Amino acid sequence: MKKIISISEMAEYCQVTTETIRRWIDSGAIPSSRTLGGHRRIEFRDFVRFLEQNHMPIQDSIVGKKKAVLLVGFPLEKHNALTSDLAFPDFGITVDFADSAFEAGYKTGALQPQMVIFNPTSDDMNLHAACRTIRDTADTKLTKVAVVQNDLMSTLPQEVQKLGVTQIAKLNRDAIFNLIES
Repeated sequence: MKKIISISEMAEYCQVTTETIRRWIDSGAIPSSRTLGGHRRIEFRDFVRFLEQNHMPIQDSIVGKKKAVLLVGFPLEKHNALTSDLAFPDFGITVDFADSAFEAGYKTGALQPQMVIFNPTSDDMNLHAACRTIRDTADTKLTKVAVVQNDLMSTLPQEVQKLGVTQIAKLNRDAIFNLIES
């Protein structure tokens, strides 16, 4: 998936002129940067966010295959809030939950999510075994894995770090999107 688009590509997609895109950028509606030659460029995620915020259709052809994020160990009472905060439904990213590392293993195999995020809730969550299973399974070995920093786990154990697991300080849309797209 392309990470940067030109204003002419955005204009073509939105069926407006490049001058309209420039006005949207100048008004602050769309963040952009400039090339060394002075041409404006828009990050793909800002383009999609703009489409979402303005209730414009997002075609499957621009976002590709639907993506899933699996959240593990988050309290049931927070599921709705997390789903509404983190889901990118128009962008094709769905959120699912697992209560335990065991359930995460099962759901990871079934969903083949692009990312699994663990919230260590107790010392008995076998994070290393769950991450090892994800890495050792052919269909999920490229799945991105992250752990939310909390009181139970302020730093990642060395054996988990060696599996390519990322630690995130705060769970939010930008953190997830950046990790999925990296």
